[in-house]
Amino acid sequence: MDDISERFWCKVAIAAEDECWHWKAAASQGYGRFGLPSRRIVPAHHVSFYLRHRRWPKYLLHTCDTPSCVNPSHLNEGDQASNNKDMVRKGRRRIGSLQHKYAHAVPRIRDLLKHGCRVMEIARWLDVPHPVVSNVKNGIHAFKFLETAEDQYRGNAHAAQAA
Repeated sequence: MDDISERFWCKVAIAAEDECWHWKAAASQGYGRFGLPSRRIVPAHHVSFYLRHRRWPKYLLHTCDTPSCVNPSHLNEGDQASNNKDMVRKGRRRIGSLQHKYAHAVPRIRDLLKHGCRVMEIARWLDVPHPVVSNVKNGIHAFKFLETAEDQYRGNAHAAQAA
């Protein structure tokens, strides 16, 4: 493992412990890539985590939100759900153009679902693709952020009515 450690750290611009340590070698979409002796290519920040903790993570979250950072102090282990929540909370979640295009229909879709209408019927009535309606029904993809915004709006509206 020392061979990996030496090969890895020579590709890192190490700075102070509280600063980002930027990957200086191969990258994809801003994230460093590192070749293991088995010829498997892995995310560089996963190798950094491994070298510090001696176990491979499944998901890592960057506390610094810097894809090229491999500072193990900036990496927290998580799962897919926590990674997705972190992306949404920080405004980094990509919303597919199809999903975004139909975001205006989400409140009406939810209303129709509450009244027992079927996915295919709603899609036909509102002229939206049925996967969009299914995603709203299942609470997945891009529409979760609207639920939070609607809940906040309702909370503010209720507070204003009570005053």
